[in-house]
Amino acid sequence: MKMSKKIFIIFSMILLWIPDISLGKDIRFELERPVIPVLVKKQINPTVKATLIQTNSRPYTIRQIDVDLQESTDLSDILSVAVYGTHKNGLIDESRLICKPMPAARKISFTDNIQVKDDSLSFWIAVTLKDTVPLTHRISVNCSRIKTSRGELKVSNKEAIPLRVGVALRQKGQDGIVSSRIPGLATSNNGTLLAIFDARYDLTRDLQGNIDIALHRSFDKGLTWQPIQTVLDMGEWGGLPQKFNGVSDACILVDKNTNDIFIAGLWMHGALDDNGKWIEGLNENSTYWIHQWRKKGSQPGIGLKETCQFLITKSTDDGLTWSFPDNITGKTKRPEWWLFAPAPGQGITLADGTLVFPTQGRDDKGAAFSNITYSKDHGRTWTTSNPAYSNVTECNAAQLSDGTVMLNMRDN
Repeated sequence: MKMSKKIFIIFSMILLWIPDISLGKDIRFELERPVIPVLVKKQINPTVKATLIQTNSRPYTIRQIDVDLQESTDLSDILSVAVYGTHKNGLIDESRLICKPMPAARKISFTDNIQVKDDSLSFWIAVTLKDTVPLTHRISVNCSRIKTSRGELKVSNKEAIPLRVGVALRQKGQDGIVSSRIPGLATSNNGTLLAIFDARYDLTRDLQGNIDIALHRSFDKGLTWQPIQTVLDMGEWGGLPQKFNGVSDACILVDKNTNDIFIAGLWMHGALDDNGKWIEGLNENSTYWIHQWRKKGSQPGIGLKETCQFLITKSTDDGLTWSFPDNITGKTKRPEWWLFAPAPGQGITLADGTLVFPTQGRDDKGAAFSNITYSKDHGRTWTTSNPAYSNVTECNAAQLSDGTVMLNMRDN
């Protein structure tokens, strides 16, 4: 993890605008449709944002908002539809319920009178789904008409894109975990989905902290998920509390030839000061914080009190149980490097059976690089490559049709 993290899943955003359509002569209407999944187990899912803009400040009333759901795969997937206000940044304001939830139907009319005194008003149409919805289904929400005290507008929805269904697998506070971050996803040879993530129990920030690598499995292609499993947890190793034994940045790799599954993580034991020296006497009340990419948070060498440790755990039973971790730091890290770490996400099996983890680190001057770490004997031994490029960090590998391994890297 670097100074900042881009979160769990990144969705492309396509905004479809319907500009300059008038209600009477002095009210303009705009429509935004972010193309993002509608999530099961998420109470409020924003789907369509409408904005009415008037050229004067004359008050008026919105008397009816008509919503059309008929292009959805199955109306019974949707429990309710409601209208919410917006924050100043344009995102949905879940604390401002403008029109109370109504049961799903092909066509819905919200008839709550909305008094408009400002030159513009924005609102979101949001939906709540059932607890279980097939992931092949689509949700279509259209604003078809708005009636006001100054006239009405019929809205064209010809370019509307039905939205995919997803599952909100992790939420704030779930399982006593403050924040679930840095995801990875793989499919075992048996078809089991394995979703890994940082279980950040106390704080949202990166290492050092009370962080474990955790896992959920799905046997039905993501429709339902098994309870949380802890995969990498170094407990109170060395007599230090959990918050000084964090493990983070998980990367998962399925051996396509043996069915074995590997998860790599970075273990930070204790803490180093600004000069790279081990701090003695840390305890549960200590508030000092540093992480591996900051200052001298990880240093040359291979020892626990010198540098962060590269751990790998293995499952031979489709992710049900996991081995005590193998610490490969002394076998793979060059002693002069400040840091050697997995790159979070997913590793790959090459056509010749070689296993490849994307990895990253800091060189002998503390500068960031990306590289790969590979095994030609199904994980019994591992070799790390030279840095592929400088001033880059998180990366992912792909094998091209000619056998070449391409590394896509996060450029600082």
